[in-house]
Amino acid sequence: KVNILIVEDDKYIGKNLTNHLSGFGAVTVASNLFEAQEALYTSKFDLAFIDLNLGISDLDGLKVAPIAVQK
Repeated sequence: KVNILIVEDDKYIGKNLTNHLSGFGAVTVASNLFEAQEALYTSKFDLAFIDLNLGISDLDGLKVAPIAVQK
């Protein structure tokens, strides 16, 4: 089983992804950059689905990617 991180501010999309991916392993959903950073610093993930547009122009998903790669 794998640990999967979903960074998605749309609750419907996050729920849909969780439903489809939960059979593959443990799924963690972060709805904003701050939750994503907290999850990345406290857990190890094998796979991440990152929304590139989190609704706030200066806090987009592109800021999460380098943190995810470092971990």
